[in-house]
Amino acid sequence: MQWKVSRPVYGILRVMAMAAVAQAGPHQFNQLYNFEAAVGPSSVTGSGNSLYGATQTGGSRGRGSVYALTAPASHGGPWTYTTLYDFGSSPTDGIYPFAVAIGGISGGLPVLYGTTEGGGQFDKGTVFALVPPQTAGGAWAEHILHSFDGTDGWTPLAPLAVQLRTGQLPILYGTTGQGGASGSGAIFSLTPAATPDGIWTENVL
Repeated sequence: MQWKVSRPVYGILRVMAMAAVAQAGPHQFNQLYNFEAAVGPSSVTGSGNSLYGATQTGGSRGRGSVYALTAPASHGGPWTYTTLYDFGSSPTDGIYPFAVAIGGISGGLPVLYGTTEGGGQFDKGTVFALVPPQTAGGAWAEHILHSFDGTDGWTPLAPLAVQLRTGQLPILYGTTGQGGASGSGAIFSLTPAATPDGIWTENVL
């Protein structure tokens, strides 16, 4: 089962109580987790019994993180918050992530794709993939798929649209708030390489 809830998050994550995760009455909101600080907007996506999202600030380096919220084993119990990745690990890493989207499953866990507002090779934002570990408890691996240089866009501030393809990596679509030929933003696609370690191809649409 997969489902998606998109809503700005400012300190507190609130999700409508659906039948699949009902812990409150019909048409009520149930607070799942309190971040205790303003962390910026996020788009929350779900797979199995977990929600996945991004915080634009916070994390061990203060430059944002990707997290998972896992449902309790018993009704009414607390959800478990887990940080999957902290941004700013290297000079060319992305910073201030906006959102994540599910683009496949690996070892029973989702492969997450997202954008960062800043960072990257040219400090104008990135598109990244976050791949789950092959063994329980291992570290999630981040891969920078594209660094924006301004001519092809700058400051991506919207969730990616993911075109799933059977037996292949997905094609990603997104927008930037600045840059491009007019300086006012761009719509782009990212197509994976034919080989697993090849370079993804960006096209300004």
